Amino acid sequence: MVLGLVAGVHLRDDCLASGRFEVTRFRPLARLGYRDYAEVSAVFELARPDARPDARPDD
Repeated sequence: MVLGLVAGVHLRDDCLASGRFEVTRFRPLARLGYRDYAEVSAVFELARPDARPDARPDD
């Protein structure tokens, strides 16, 4: 296991919307294995089954 401290982050300005990073604007590639790659083209939120509807991620 490697633990560390993030000293800084660089984000493209054109990928920020309302203070959040929009991954669909960045369109990253993911290596799946063999010769297969994937491009992120859609994002959705999925609530955890045991989460309260009014719970915030930092609760």
